[in-house]
Amino acid sequence: MAARYWVPGGTGNTNSTSNWSTSSGGASGASVPVSTDDAIFDANSGSGTATVNATLSVLSLNLTGFTGTLAGSSTIQIYAGGVNLGSTATLTHTGNLSALATSTSWTSNGMQWKGNVSISGSFSVTYTDNWDVLGNYSNSSTSNPIGSTITVRGNMTVNAFGGTSTTNFILAGTGSWSITADAGQSDYTVAATGNYIVTTILAFTGTNKIFTLVPGGTLNAATGGISTSGSNTFDLLNTSFNTLTFTGTATMTFNSPLTCTGTMILGSLGQVLSLNGSTLYVAGNLTIGGTSSQVSGTTVIETTGTGVFSSTQTTGYFGCSINFNNGANTLTISGTIRYRTGTMTVLSGTFITAGSTLVLVTTCTLNTAGIVWNNVTVANGTITNNSLLTVTGTLAYALGSTVIFSGTAGWTAATFDIQTSSNVNHVLKSGLTYTITTNFISIATTNANKDTIKSDTPGVQAILTLNQGANQSVGYTNATDIDSSLGQAIYVANGTLSNATNWNPLTATDMGGGGSLIFVN
Repeated sequence: MAARYWVPGGTGNTNSTSNWSTSSGGASGASVPVSTDDAIFDANSGSGTATVNATLSVLSLNLTGFTGTLAGSSTIQIYAGGVNLGSTATLTHTGNLSALATSTSWTSNGMQWKGNVSISGSFSVTYTDNWDVLGNYSNSSTSNPIGSTITVRGNMTVNAFGGTSTTNFILAGTGSWSITADAGQSDYTVAATGNYIVTTILAFTGTNKIFTLVPGGTLNAATGGISTSGSNTFDLLNTSFNTLTFTGTATMTFNSPLTCTGTMILGSLGQVLSLNGSTLYVAGNLTIGGTSSQVSGTTVIETTGTGVFSSTQTTGYFGCSINFNNGANTLTISGTIRYRTGTMTVLSGTFITAGSTLVLVTTCTLNTAGIVWNNVTVANGTITNNSLLTVTGTLAYALGSTVIFSGTAGWTAATFDIQTSSNVNHVLKSGLTYTITTNFISIATTNANKDTIKSDTPGVQAILTLNQGANQSVGYTNATDIDSSLGQAIYVANGTLSNATNWNPLTATDMGGGGSLIFVN
């Protein structure tokens, strides 16, 4: 390891021995510095121009006190040592300033670097003050930029930041922005002067990041996307992305809306995801991922275009409020949607539900007039229904559930089936009408586990209508404060009836010998 000092005279090219000395202001003729040597430009280096005309590989670069010009376009490689740009030099060098090994101290002193900056390797570079890079910033492998803020005015390319990266970035020029993997805590801001295009997926797992688009700045991500599993904050002023993927056990905050024109994926296997803040708009497909994921929060999801709303959940749930505002477009609802807690509202659109099942996991609010549901299963809780709930298949309840329908509207179902769900407590809103068009099946397993159908207001009937011509199979079922006078009579075996209009008890003799199952057409 040695020190090499730039001295005046000579060719002015950094690959020439005519400008290097072993001492400050000493005689020239020393060897050109290599990766184990410090390259020093100081007050004794003159006011001339030093041109980097070939790759300069040095241990460190120090321009403190230099009053000349650092020019050229060839790469400067820094091995293990630091960088100090001083404050008195003129920097016109447009080449790459590249870190090739761990560096503990990069200092700009407020000077703008006219070229590019890159980190090439799995190590850390510590920035002791803010940097302004006129060119591009990039890294390779799992490197860690640490400390301060870097303003990038060219392309911003993150191939892989490690978990300890903390440097924040301001994108203030014109260029492209890509993140292959960022596990650290770097913040990213597109400034008012920034104009950036995202054509790939901004992918990161780190936490406590803040992504900001300052008013006046431009972020074109029509073919790009975001994929993250960390707890981060977004304020991107309703930028449109092709894809948005939010997963992981994390809390994500949206300080302004985001729009997805392609596919939005929320949730992943076994993880609890909380989405809070502004609305997320989906013009394409909405997928709730992971069989056991739990997705909830204050953020409203709003579908706006032609696409598919689907879920792979079997035990998890989706709990954000959702607006269907699809206009003249068609939304296909596919698979099993497990919904809870939030409010589901239809504003506009055409909907296809063939083959799907809506599972209401627990308390939620429905305003879904305009959707004709295929199957609906209610697991438990209070369902506040404010527009007619229409089910062309089966409306079913879970075993042992207590289901309370409240709100301002009833439901219509082809089949109302609680055959396999003994000990169900079913409460209907007094004064509202609930209609069964094809099949009414309510058969508990034993006398001790009877199903109960009743009004929410004692003494005031709810209206449950079984259409003429429908099939019924009702046993071990109690009915209280129910008016079924608008349809066919309902016959119940082994049930207790109280203020139940057009309900009729059946005895063992009526059933021909004491059975508990009866079908009446």
